Amino acid sequence: MDKNAVNTLEDILQICFGCKKPFDKSGNQTVAGVNAYEKLIATIYGLENIGVIDSAHNVIKQLDEIVSSEYC
Repeated sequence: MDKNAVNTLEDILQICFGCKKPFDKSGNQTVAGVNAYEKLIATIYGLENIGVIDSAHNVIKQLDEIVSSEYC
């Protein structure tokens, strides 16, 4: 995976979680997008559990802000 190809949350959901269409034309999450987002959240909690990140809550809060501001 080319780390330079990941520029947006949509890229992460597509490239890292195999979701072809995370958002519809209106900017709303698709069912597949919600499932991929839930996998991302689970990954973040896992990273917190193994000590890679300090606060999953803060990371998830930022992601939720991205979803609500950029895609809605």
